[in-house]
Amino acid sequence: MVTGIDDESSEEYHSHALRILIPILDDPMSSLDENLLAAAVLLRLYEEMCDVDTGTHLVGCARLWNNIPDFIAEGGLSEAASWILLRQNLHISLIKGEPMQVDLNKYRRSRSFIDTTDEDFANRIILICCQVLEACFGPGAQPDYETWAHLGKEVALWHDSIPAHYHPYHSDMESTSTGVKSAFPVVWMMNPAQVMGYQHYCLARILLHISEPRLWVSSLRTIEHRVAADKAALNDLHIAVGLGIHNPSVVGAGFTVHHILFTCEF
Repeated sequence: MVTGIDDESSEEYHSHALRILIPILDDPMSSLDENLLAAAVLLRLYEEMCDVDTGTHLVGCARLWNNIPDFIAEGGLSEAASWILLRQNLHISLIKGEPMQVDLNKYRRSRSFIDTTDEDFANRIILICCQVLEACFGPGAQPDYETWAHLGKEVALWHDSIPAHYHPYHSDMESTSTGVKSAFPVVWMMNPAQVMGYQHYCLARILLHISEPRLWVSSLRTIEHRVAADKAALNDLHIAVGLGIHNPSVVGAGFTVHHILFTCEF
């Protein structure tokens, strides 16, 4: 999938994994543990890379996760799989306009809201981004100003809380390291968690810019507000894409860029 070379064995292993997993999930007496969740999340990763994404494994992952209340609080493999599942749900909800399939409130019990590693900061903003998406773009969603402003404050507080090393160590809005002008800003960060965190910070801001309640009020200044919102959203979009392009070793950042651009119909 990554190299573009035909792989005849991946589908065989995928089918074999399903033959093992499905009977376990169908058995009401079986023990639903972190290993099953991790297996389901890995199958979803495979499904994401297929030519046709049916979302079958995403539904299965969400049902499994929602039925086990302690996955996120257990730490270790179960918590790691839970955060990957959240990103998977965010991506499919973003591009298809569907509601989130996992209970976002359960994620607040994670140690990511206590610990202060780079991964924890990334997890926090990804959850906030999901909350923005659900509140502002869920089916029938039309947030009032208080809800929208509260979400905006959460996003801003995240940015204010990150340590100094979490900010880009190099940012150039005009040219690459070779001096060639780039259409997107060159933004370099220290590790993948920082790239993913900052990228979802930009995505959350984009969603907030385009869902501002003032944009839908009949007013002489509405056009002015929409122009300002479009400009701000485009600026954050450029940064998010720049993060994906200029940190090529972070594969997840490339996926995020793809989903954002697909949603924007580029």
